[in-house]
Amino acid sequence: RVVIIKCLCVPYTVEIFNQLKRSAKSEERSLPETFVFSVLLYYVSFLSTNQLEQNAPDLRKHLLPSIYDLLNDYAIALTDWSNSAVNILTDVTTTFLYRVDMTMPDDEDFEVQVSIINIAIQILLGQCRSAKLHKNCIQYVYAGTLSDNVLDYLKSQKLTQTMLKLCTVYKDEAEIQFNIYRILAAIMTEDDIKRLDDPGAIAKVFLDHLSEVIDRVGWEVRLKNLLSSLKILLQHDQIRDEVYKQDGIPLFIKCATKTKFEALAQQRALENLLIMSFDKNVCKNLKENTTFIEYITTVSKNPTQSDLQRAAESLLWILTKDETSEVSQTNQSSETTYDIMISYSHKDKDLCFQLYDRLQKDNFRVWLDREQMHGTPLEAMSNAIENSEFVFICMSDGYKQSGYCKMEAYYALERQRCIIPLVMKSQYRPDGWLGIVVTGRMRIDFPKYGFDDAYDKLMIEIDRNRKEKKIDMNQNSARHHEMPSISKPSHNTQIVEDKKVLKATYQAKSDHCLPSNIEQWTVDDVQQFFVKQQLENFLPICSQMKGTRLLALYKMCMTNSPTMLQSLNNELTTMETHGERNIIGIAEYLQFLEDIKPFVPISNEKSDVTVPRSSLCTLL
Repeated sequence: RVVIIKCLCVPYTVEIFNQLKRSAKSEERSLPETFVFSVLLYYVSFLSTNQLEQNAPDLRKHLLPSIYDLLNDYAIALTDWSNSAVNILTDVTTTFLYRVDMTMPDDEDFEVQVSIINIAIQILLGQCRSAKLHKNCIQYVYAGTLSDNVLDYLKSQKLTQTMLKLCTVYKDEAEIQFNIYRILAAIMTEDDIKRLDDPGAIAKVFLDHLSEVIDRVGWEVRLKNLLSSLKILLQHDQIRDEVYKQDGIPLFIKCATKTKFEALAQQRALENLLIMSFDKNVCKNLKENTTFIEYITTVSKNPTQSDLQRAAESLLWILTKDETSEVSQTNQSSETTYDIMISYSHKDKDLCFQLYDRLQKDNFRVWLDREQMHGTPLEAMSNAIENSEFVFICMSDGYKQSGYCKMEAYYALERQRCIIPLVMKSQYRPDGWLGIVVTGRMRIDFPKYGFDDAYDKLMIEIDRNRKEKKIDMNQNSARHHEMPSISKPSHNTQIVEDKKVLKATYQAKSDHCLPSNIEQWTVDDVQQFFVKQQLENFLPICSQMKGTRLLALYKMCMTNSPTMLQSLNNELTTMETHGERNIIGIAEYLQFLEDIKPFVPISNEKSDVTVPRSSLCTLL
């Protein structure tokens, strides 16, 4: 069998792939084609797991570009291909997808992966010559969502409408449809979810599949993947509420407590329950289930499965921790054990560890769980938040989807820590629960500015917050260390403030947290929103508005956006602020519409703002 691998990894085999392209119209297959595709690749299916792990990298390196060429040629001229050639292409993609694994680990050869995804989607949108080939294509696109970089690419392509179209095309193909739903779960944005007339329909699809496979023997891989897809969907409050209404909790409990399942399936079920438990009804439901509480208590004390133990411990902490009344910032002691606690997702560990090392070098006292994925005690996390001056929230998709990260962010809010949001991924904009947590707070975008410039901006933000608290750095050196000098950064980058300082009347308050519903905002809440979002050009018009009036303004803007921008600027021309005339630019106007959206109640947005009806609504 080693000889077979060597035969497949020689230039001759690549030439046979090219020969198949040239002879695709013919039903007759040459002897070399039969030998390569029907003999050599056939025997790959019989390799052991260890043999595949050893040889798969070489097979991918030598043959994946040729498979892309075959798929590309087929997509261009599929009606010209003979049935025998289509069958060979189907068998080749099946072998690589399910045995060799067409999705490369560690994002190896990223360009080839995304090229195959693009061709796979093109094939799916065309005439179906082979149902199995089309199943392979959609399976490959789904496999791409399991890679962070490929998933980022898929999101950047805004494929939601394409996937919805495919749902209609393959309405009678259950397996293809299910994979389309799993892709949608990974790529849909908060806006996509909010536009669903019936979010319960997509929740039902996944819960029905979960009910179907939970008692099937040998379906644990599907079960684990289902739980992972649901974990992504549960970050959206609308889906979470529907899962609760449709009795998803008992299904998760069953997955978590059945001893026949391996630890990873139980862990994912507990992580889903952890995300669900932020809803007060779910929390109450779980608290009343004494049998389940006893179970997770036992698991939380068993160190043999550290990841499962961590999931149980975290859920138990949420369910049993004492209701903590909010402590006012003025009553809290300024004595802290740490300057900074870094809350992050394991997926962003490289950048977070780099930041940690730099902060340590500058003599900051920093708490960071370097073994976060292996379960440090919850008491350590809670103590770190309680005893840190600042909490850095390292924002990314991975952070938003993590129940552990959500737990840390919410606890930092509850303890009224000074939160500074850090952007970890290029072009990332927080939405949903994370968007609400960080709205009104200055964000430091590391990919946008580069590490050194972003770090300097972070130092400015720390200094600004400390001055705001009126802490004399020189007199209180025992409480926290002196700020490193930022007047002359080592990389010779001049630091300038992005925005001019506002009047004292409109100074940002680091401990201020906006209500999640704009209709509950006071005049002070409105002012803080504009100041912290750096939308101060709106203040001359909006500074004395309450939330209800600001909501009315938002609705007017959404109804006739260009006219409202002109009207706002016309009104500003009659005013002078600090001796200057203000003007709201297009970018600032669009930022206002985007940043305020998370605070607009869904009922208001649907009834008063015209948005396109989602194809998924009609489909489901």
